[in-house]
Amino acid sequence: KGKKQNHLLDISRWNTSVRSTEGLENAGYQSIGSFSGENIEYLTGLPDEEYVAPALPFAVDEPECQISCLHMGEQNNEWDKEFMLDRDQWTFLNHGAFGAALRCGHTRAKQWRDYVELQPLRFFDRDLLPHLAHSNRVLAEFIKAPPDATALIPNATSGLNSVLSGYAREFKGNIVLFDLAYGSVKKMARYYVGGDKVMEIPLTKKVLPILDENELVESFRQGLENIKRQKGNCALRDSMLVLDHVTSNTAIQMPIQSLAAIGKEEGMYVLVDGAHGLLSLDLDMRELHDSGVDFYVTNAHKWMSTVRGAAIMYCADLSLRESILRQPAIISHGIDDGYLSRFVWDGCRDYAAQLSIPTVVEFWKSKSPARVRKAMHELLLKSAKALVTTWHPGKSLDGQNVTIAPMSVHSSMCLIRLPDSLSGKKGDEKTSADAKRIQDFLHDNHRIEVPIKAIGGVLYVRISCHVYNKIEEYEKLAQAIMTLCQ
Repeated sequence: KGKKQNHLLDISRWNTSVRSTEGLENAGYQSIGSFSGENIEYLTGLPDEEYVAPALPFAVDEPECQISCLHMGEQNNEWDKEFMLDRDQWTFLNHGAFGAALRCGHTRAKQWRDYVELQPLRFFDRDLLPHLAHSNRVLAEFIKAPPDATALIPNATSGLNSVLSGYAREFKGNIVLFDLAYGSVKKMARYYVGGDKVMEIPLTKKVLPILDENELVESFRQGLENIKRQKGNCALRDSMLVLDHVTSNTAIQMPIQSLAAIGKEEGMYVLVDGAHGLLSLDLDMRELHDSGVDFYVTNAHKWMSTVRGAAIMYCADLSLRESILRQPAIISHGIDDGYLSRFVWDGCRDYAAQLSIPTVVEFWKSKSPARVRKAMHELLLKSAKALVTTWHPGKSLDGQNVTIAPMSVHSSMCLIRLPDSLSGKKGDEKTSADAKRIQDFLHDNHRIEVPIKAIGGVLYVRISCHVYNKIEEYEKLAQAIMTLCQ
């Protein structure tokens, strides 16, 4: 499906199914460019029973980077020790913005940075690529994906640019997304294919607040039908559908499997912006692929809490990897050497965040990711209820116009409407300037870090709940807002 490729690849250079170590000692450079490390496509393609993880090239001070075994009890204060946050000075309720690094990951990244400077060429030439290949395997296993279908990237923005620019280069078709899509993704779409080829499906004014997931699916179907009526029945064929797994502004977990299946019925390619997906959701790339997802991009620095600069991009279809993803956002030595090779090295920079991934994954595995997700969602329910009780006495948590969506479509973030005297209404619509004033008030006067959102002329607070947060912090937020109502 799609445009015929006009280039030929020397598949023998990177097709791991036909490679072996036999004779490599006399074969010269095996990695990308003139790096002396092992061939990372070969390392990526090895079955688990044959793969041997590389040993750390430096001694580890275990007390600094040990994996603790904390219980996630409601009164547990030990989580404070596991994150780098200054929680004595700040009430941090905005993990969803840029995350917050785990101490063990930060320590491991620092160890890598210190090691680099002892002998930089040794690190870049011999150590870096095999360890990046290992990080890729570890993260691929965590999201239930084959490692040859994943590639480490610095952040979700890099991956989204690669997919959308590749789509524009190969197909020059239409891009379809919700009006709730992340702002920079809308800008990418308009830049790569032109504004007349970007089609938004409206939700903000038409549907929000929503009552249930079915409204999202039905609005999506109606949106596609409207596009066909306006642009013709062929407008969706070979177009690129961009879906958020969790929307940024509104924190809604979209039913991407249902939406992707509908997109496939229309002959669309499907890209998921999963910036908030890793750890906060139970990601299974095999299931997502079966439902119709072609590309999935997710950050590790958000809910997984790695050091910033680590993300992963999934694409199971070899033909799409060799067409739309044939050219990374940055071209370097690995351009002709396979999927991981062309993305994993984008020049001389700090790779410590990606190298510390195995330590962070081991940490979360020691806690049970399912228990972590359960703890975050339970805290979300309690904190949302506390805010509603204070700001909207007598109303239920899922009462109309109190939340922007049912709690069932939220994982670890949600939006709660501010008190009536602050939130706005018809005839008194609020703007982003109003939201910023309240957000600045909380920041400057109460040292509370939390975003205020103006959605459809109404003000909401978007709260994030990670394992280190406590119910008392949300109660503090509730009272701080009430001082503005007096």
